[in-house]
Amino acid sequence: MPAKDAENAEADARAFAQAVRAEEATLAGIAARLTRFGVQSDGKTDAAATSIRASFAGVVIRSDVAPGAVVDPTTALLSIADLSRVYVEAQVFEKDLGRIHIGQVTHVRFEAYPTEAFQGKVVSIRDILDPQTRTTGVRIELPNESGRLRLEMFATIELPTVGTHTALTIPSESVQTINRRQVVFVKQDALHFGAREVSTAGEGLTREIVDGLKVSVRASARLTEVLEL
Repeated sequence: MPAKDAENAEADARAFAQAVRAEEATLAGIAARLTRFGVQSDGKTDAAATSIRASFAGVVIRSDVAPGAVVDPTTALLSIADLSRVYVEAQVFEKDLGRIHIGQVTHVRFEAYPTEAFQGKVVSIRDILDPQTRTTGVRIELPNESGRLRLEMFATIELPTVGTHTALTIPSESVQTINRRQVVFVKQDALHFGAREVSTAGEGLTREIVDGLKVSVRASARLTEVLEL
């Protein structure tokens, strides 16, 4: 065989080999894509072909894909939340904001657990008021290691506040109910007392007198008496 013909045959063989390798690479790429969709080499499907792990432990709260969907690196597949701590947001009226501060302890009750109070704390207060309701959001953080608290639950929040103002208080046992009215008996002289209708506020050992009486201090070493209005 002439040397020229032998060289041409070898060149053709190399070209055919390169074409075969290119086709094999194409087939390998197609097989890899099929594997991602759960198709095995024998044509059967495998639903657990690919595992995707989140960077932290949590609960799937939203899924944006379905089996067989085509995705790319920018596609959000799932939304995962760490529910070991949850937030509750309360709407607080403008007039009450002065008595609320960051770190304040709160008690939260949920409709699902009416006899229990969950303790939390205020972690943020929004800077903008709702112009329609004149309220702003107060966010409260609650521990949820047990996982009993779930998203979108309704809650009632107690925010204990400390306020000071001058008030007249008397022992709760001094307030009597007569004909469905609250009355107290006021000393008129050494032997006589008169009933006075009052409005009170608060509960416990003492009551605040909102209306019906006022304080008058007489010149005496130790005597402060409640007189009628």
